[in-house]
Parts: sequence; structure tokens; C-alpha cells
Amino acid sequence: MIKSPIAIRVDGSFKRGMGHIVRMLSIARELSDNQIPSIFIMKPFKEGYNIIQKAGFPIYLINEDYDESIDGIDLIKRILSDAGSKIIINDVQGTSHNYMISLKRYGYFTINIDDIGKGARLADVLIDAFIPQDKTCEKLYRFFGMDYLILRDEFFKNRPSTLRPDVKKICVMPGGTNAGKMMEKVIGWLSSLNKQYELYVMTGAGVDNDSAIYSDHNNSVIMVSDWNGVPDILADCDLSIASGGISMCESCTVGIPTIAIAQVKHELNNINLLSSKQAVFSMGYIKDLKKEVFLEAFKRIEKSYEYRSILAEKGKKAVDGKGKERIINIIKRFYQDICTSKDMLLKIAVN
Repeated sequence: MIKSPIAIRVDGSFKRGMGHIVRMLSIARELSDNQIPSIFIMKPFKEGYNIIQKAGFPIYLINEDYDESIDGIDLIKRILSDAGSKIIINDVQGTSHNYMISLKRYGYFTINIDDIGKGARLADVLIDAFIPQDKTCEKLYRFFGMDYLILRDEFFKNRPSTLRPDVKKICVMPGGTNAGKMMEKVIGWLSSLNKQYELYVMTGAGVDNDSAIYSDHNNSVIMVSDWNGVPDILADCDLSIASGGISMCESCTVGIPTIAIAQVKHELNNINLLSSKQAVFSMGYIKDLKKEVFLEAFKRIEKSYEYRSILAEKGKKAVDGKGKERIINIIKRFYQDICTSKDMLLKIAVN
């Protein structure tokens, strides 16, 4: 018996970031392990396409200038019909009202992840790690909070982290694109101190990893582009300075005290969510952050082993790394009924 595949609508490139691609590939692999096939619907950005193609999942390409007009939505409908999919996971950050209402009218079951678009409220299942947990409502299939954060597979291994009294090794995590130039500013500011640190800089695919530009600094600057080794490097560091997206959460789940800086304004909400739990120390928005303010706060944190211990403990508690497992269970919860019940699909289409 050929099973109905789950369709995954996602895009990714070095310029736009690869986080969505990486986490949806992780979801697809886990679904495959549970005997649930997946297909990908994506724009032809070569970096994202190459990763999915190499993993061996079927890909349906849509135009790079695809929009959610009537013609665009009809294309998605044809793909879903041809593939025999009845469930679609949307991980595109922002869906439109027209797109979502059309999918519902056609009878497709929708699972939207981290959707900040106008179509989010129409999703049959909405999952967002960066909405406060107290807004979770299982009756409406709304699952919010860090319990539903999808981390890369490399972070599933438990690593003992020993917090040393002195800060000598610092991990700088600007995220996938270094949009606010946080990396250059932080390294420059730290280098103005009369101390030497080992700085491990996680450059990512969209970040300039030319260590020569930092050759005049006092610190030892190691540019790391192999993200498979990030968890082990983090576990050996004394402090992390991270942008306010997934990098910040990765740092927390390893149990490293974390200073969080928003590179784009929407990351401020993410940082505030963890800062309210004492899981990270917030430095605000990079474009508003002054060198003197950063250095004063950094020196206070560096001197306080007790406070760094609190950040490490609270961070690991706030981000336990089991989000993918919870999301897979949510998907499995609906898959069998939706793929075998016409009544269920009719109910979804009407509601």
C-alpha cells in the first residue's frame, strides 16, 4: 500500500538563511523513520535544493517569483493532488490569508510552523516556539513555547558542560546571515579589553569567514564553518554571545551562559521570552547597542560566576532539546485519521 506523503513547503538559501531547510529535513527524516513519506515544495534556490536533493526526498519546484495569487495557489494544489498529499507543513515564516483559506477549501490539513503571516490563524495546527507557552491550547491545536523548538540533530546528544570560574573561551554565534553585523562589532569590542580570549566564531553559510580581517586583534579568533561540531565547541566554552534566533536556543540547550543580541528587530521578542525566564541576558538590538554599554555588562557577567551559573541552569531548563520529538508526535496524531477518513477532511474543509 502506497502511503500518502506529507508535503513540506519550505525555502532556503545562503542569502536568506538555511535554518528552515535544516529543520524541515530533520522532520522529514524522522517521519521517514516512522514510515511516513515526505515531499518538498520549494523555490529553486540552489543551496536549499541541493541539500534536500542529496538527502533523497522528492522535490517539486515552484518559480522563484512565486506568489500566493490564484495562479500560484492552483500550482500548489496541482502538486498536492499529483503527489497524493493530504497534509501540508508550511515553514515559510509568513503565509497569506488567501493561501491558507484556499488550502482549507480544497480540503488539505495544514500544519504551520513559526508563522507570523496573516494566514497563521487559519492553520489547523499552529506551532511556534517563540510564542509564550501559556497561550498553548491543545483543543484548538495551538502549541507554543520552547517545548516545540526544533534543533539540529547534532544537539540531541547529551554533553557534560563544566562551567569554569574564569571566562577564557567565548563562542560568538551571529546566526545564518549576520544581518546586523554583530560578529564584527562583538569581536572588535572584546578585543579592546586588556585581556586575551579564545573566540570561536560560528560563521554559517551566509557569513564571511575570512579570519584575516581579525588578524590585528589581541584575541585568538577561530572561524568555524563546520556546524556539525558546534555542540561540542559550545560545551567547551565559558560564555556564548548569540543572535536572538536558533543560535541563542542552541547555546541554551547545551547549558552555556548566553548573552543574546537581536540582529533583526523581530528577534527581540525571542530574546525577551527567554530573558523573562533568566535563561539569557539580553543586550537588546545590535543597531542600538553601544560599545560602552556592551563592555560594562560583559565585564559584570564575566566576574560573576554565580550569575553565569544561573544563566546556564535556567537556559538548559528552558530549552530541553526535545521539540522535534513532540512535533513528530503531533503529526503522527493526525496522520492516520486524515489519510483514511473522508469525513475528517470534510470537517477540516468546513471549519
